[in-house]
Amino acid sequence: MEALQYNPRWASANPSGPPIQGFRKGLQSLWRFMQYNPIYTGVIMYALFISIRHLRMVGKQRGPFVWQVQGVSPTHKGSCFCSAKDDFCLCGPSVAVDAILEYSETKEGPVTALVFIKRRDRSITACVGGFVQLGETTEEALQREVQEEIGTNTLHSVRLIGVYSHPDRDDRRHTISAAYVGRVYGRLKAGDDAKSISVIPLKVMNVELIKLGFDHGDILRSYCHVVIKARTLVIP
Repeated sequence: MEALQYNPRWASANPSGPPIQGFRKGLQSLWRFMQYNPIYTGVIMYALFISIRHLRMVGKQRGPFVWQVQGVSPTHKGSCFCSAKDDFCLCGPSVAVDAILEYSETKEGPVTALVFIKRRDRSITACVGGFVQLGETTEEALQREVQEEIGTNTLHSVRLIGVYSHPDRDDRRHTISAAYVGRVYGRLKAGDDAKSISVIPLKVMNVELIKLGFDHGDILRSYCHVVIKARTLVIP
């Protein structure tokens, strides 16, 4: 390869001299710019940092996630988790499941009642349900909660009623709930968070007389209006 030789014409065409000297002059000009324009310099450096960080994260798999019981910030009142591999953290609403459970004596028998529980921790009547655990789907969480709270693994015919996400629906924390309707049959037994079980016959049930905690009354109304439109229920 031919060695780079100094060309005298650079002196007139480029006062900075050879390319290396020009590069040095450019660095000096950049340094003067950074000294006299600190705000613009800060913006440029921040943009460069974000760009490099983004390139490092492209295609990178997040997790496994580490549960942070107290959260990572006192200003966030939700469920917080952080990645064990990087500094990615997310504080957001908790996710729960609730279910309007139809009851029949046998799997193929007619639906005769709805099942609710009286919660052990708050002494309120509510739908069967609870929080989704890490690694669960909402359907898996519902199966687990039904097993834990009313002692049966007979849940079937599960359908989604809707998603309830008002920030004030639970006074403990911002909770988003996926509400389902499903059927259970046979023997039921209270357990876990359930102090007792309420099996309310459809023929005597009045929606307005059932005092449910949280926004479970709204879920029950949605069930009545959208899912079954039962004439035997008193619907406002």
